[in-house]
Amino acid sequence: ENIKGEVTSSEPATLSKAVRMAHTLIKQKVKAKAEREADNKKRKWENFQGGSSSG
Repeated sequence: ENIKGEVTSSEPATLSKAVRMAHTLIKQKVKAKAEREADNKKRKWENFQGGSSSG
């Protein structure tokens, strides 16, 4: 996945502000991916449990 978008600001960004913004975006991306993976594992576990108890 790529992070794409446009940012408009009333003041010019400094390098440190740009780095902080990039760091924040990456943290959000990592958190979202971890949440998706946790949901997928939970779903797989629930499917496994449901399949084994019905037999």
